Amino acid sequence: MVPENHLDSQAFPRVLALAERGWGIDRSDFDDFLERVKTHVGRLAEMGILTGPAFSYPIRPAIPARVRDALPSLIYSPSQNQNDEDWRWALTGIDRGQGYDAIHPLHAFDGDLETYHLTWGPRKEVDSFTVVLEKPDTYDRVKVVTGLANGDHILRQGVLELSWGYGRWKEVARFERGVAEARLDGSPVVAIRLRSSINQSPFDLLAVREFILEKGGKSTLREITPVERLGLPAAFGK
Repeated sequence: MVPENHLDSQAFPRVLALAERGWGIDRSDFDDFLERVKTHVGRLAEMGILTGPAFSYPIRPAIPARVRDALPSLIYSPSQNQNDEDWRWALTGIDRGQGYDAIHPLHAFDGDLETYHLTWGPRKEVDSFTVVLEKPDTYDRVKVVTGLANGDHILRQGVLELSWGYGRWKEVARFERGVAEARLDGSPVVAIRLRSSINQSPFDLLAVREFILEKGGKSTLREITPVERLGLPAAFGK
């Protein structure tokens, strides 16, 4: 039942614990085991094997921003509030525990291309996903990536829009193969949204992988080490 591209992260580091018992190593010191895991995670990374998180840990947004309060999909339908003048923003998303972290909107701007927010149901025309910045700021470029690494769940047809003032939106790019990007003119950005321009297939979900902003040669994307991705508690190793 596990997709092939998720198999490594589901199997590791669990296999390490199984291997220890298989070799007859029976240690009850879990903290000591985690320290050994850290060593193996680096070795596995060099082999191209991505290990999954060992613990659930807080998602830290790379962009100081919020998303519109709507669950589970965070995509507005025509029957819901479409009034752009009504800017009621809230930090949304419920961390349902390991195995369900993909259903979490903060993954859409956590600086990590390996994570994503997966919405429920097909996207309809005018459905949107909106991120509002904590405070207006200027940026050089904006890029939004949708879809999984294997190409599934992309926004097939849609537009990328920016707001420079509450309720005022401007199209800056169109999505091609799930990606949209644009150079900006230096005006302070208030909010960013992707909007579907067609009714997509009933079998299409939408994976919002990352909202990326660039300024002064720096990007909101972050380098995340395999050990960091493992999510070991900060107390370990001290």
